[in-house]
Amino acid sequence: MFEQLSKQKKSDAAFLNTMTQMTLSPNLCDGGAKVNTVPGKAVLDVDVRPLPGQDEEYVFTHFRKALGDLADDATIESLPINLGGGFNPGNLSDRESPLVKIMESVVRNLRGQEITLVPMVSPGATDSRFFRRAFGTNAYGFSIHDGSLGIGELMGMFHGTDERVPLATLDLTSKGYMEIVRQLLG
Repeated sequence: MFEQLSKQKKSDAAFLNTMTQMTLSPNLCDGGAKVNTVPGKAVLDVDVRPLPGQDEEYVFTHFRKALGDLADDATIESLPINLGGGFNPGNLSDRESPLVKIMESVVRNLRGQEITLVPMVSPGATDSRFFRRAFGTNAYGFSIHDGSLGIGELMGMFHGTDERVPLATLDLTSKGYMEIVRQLLG
């Protein structure tokens, strides 16, 4: 499916691909002290984004599988919590809540009655995971896109080399947040 979609719209295919599987991104590597000396030890930091229902053992199993014969010589561990680590499972917030109903009405009021609030699993990580864990509550990411970019193109810009947000999207989102606050605080 992704191969066929990527022929039509590569950015949408890439976005859908990341939403349907755990992602592993090796972003930092450190080892050795000199360029002409083989290091005795190296550390590879990997950003892991599991989907809801995938636990820490699932993640470690995939690391061991990826390492193959090297798995016996490697230590796999989470960063300490005080450094932003600890296992952060993919999680979901309730789609049927008073806040979601307000967000739906705000989106329709600002973009039109034919526009629908779309719940989705995000391949990115937000501070919402810490909020959910600390307070045992729902947390939602929310923005109102102006429609000038396709979802794949828009989502592909986050933390990319050309990261940006259309000004009309920023304007709609700020108006949306103001309206949500008005309706919540009545």
